[in-house]
Amino acid sequence: MQTAKNQLSGGVWPLASLASEPEISVQDWEIHELQLPGRANRTRHIVGLQGRHREGVVSSAITAVDVATLKFTTESGRIYELGSRTGGNLDSQYVWNRWRGLNNAVGDENVTPPYRHMMEIQRARACIADAERPENSKAVQVDTAIFAIGFLGPSPHDPLIAEYLRKKYLRPLSDDEIAPYLAHALSLAKRLLSKRESDK
Repeated sequence: MQTAKNQLSGGVWPLASLASEPEISVQDWEIHELQLPGRANRTRHIVGLQGRHREGVVSSAITAVDVATLKFTTESGRIYELGSRTGGNLDSQYVWNRWRGLNNAVGDENVTPPYRHMMEIQRARACIADAERPENSKAVQVDTAIFAIGFLGPSPHDPLIAEYLRKKYLRPLSDDEIAPYLAHALSLAKRLLSKRESDK
């Protein structure tokens, strides 16, 4: 519970105990690297918004990243699941600035891009895998292929995908009607994925 008594500094409170909240979902996230006093090496921390009230949160030092599940483990033992939105927020930036001051941290550097790149690729791979699952309906397959393209963008306006999206909102499409759109979207998603992977 947030009370005046356990407030760390103007509008900043400690996280709930690890036992009561072992995992946290974070949106509008960034990864920052800095130097803490008494540490031989620089540490990296998750900065973002958590919960339905979208409160700023800062993690302890990141110790492990599970690329398959897109979850980060930190020094406290807590696990952070990062959402698809990145880019920071005024509330999270306020908490981050306060946290740095409280911990006498220096040399702040935003190192988000390689993590965002990694996560977009992983999400696109998962979407492409779903688009190739024969047990999924053709409608689900084509939609997940288009989601993959969205993760891998920016891509130029694609008239065939735009045509499919117009038609699907007018009426349900048969599998035979969907098939050419699926083949096109899946091929485009794979080309974009190959390009993004080569850009590492």
